[in-house]
Amino acid sequence: MGARKHNLHRWEREAYIHAGLFRDVEDLFTTGNGSWDLRLGAQAVYGIPGFGFNRTTEVHEDGELVGYHRTYLVTNVDIPAQRIDEAGVLYPMVTFSLVGNFKRLNVEPIVGLRGMRFGIEKAINHELVELKEDIYVVPTYGLRVGWKF
Repeated sequence: MGARKHNLHRWEREAYIHAGLFRDVEDLFTTGNGSWDLRLGAQAVYGIPGFGFNRTTEVHEDGELVGYHRTYLVTNVDIPAQRIDEAGVLYPMVTFSLVGNFKRLNVEPIVGLRGMRFGIEKAINHELVELKEDIYVVPTYGLRVGWKF
């Protein structure tokens, strides 16, 4: 169980709760002063997304604006204390990481895949020509660093 907050100066966006399971393969390999473990995990991610997954690009022909292409993350669950229905997201994520244990220092580079639903909208000459939703696999990566007391 964990929590993650992006964009610390904006509290109304990008806050997530993670719940999941993981399995460690201990001492995958050792080095002179430490060891590396392999960690495989599966998580459910719930929270309020930020605007980083929303993109709109303009379509121009001969210097004139004729349409747009828009990609956006589809929100699919309610969040308490939000005025908008289905303001949050819930999606699965699988992760793979190497956990480095070096006396008092722990280092964990992480890579993973998220299954996220996106909407795609295309309009040309004030006419909607495409509107679809589909689940896409989105890569993720990160680094955890810890100090043992």
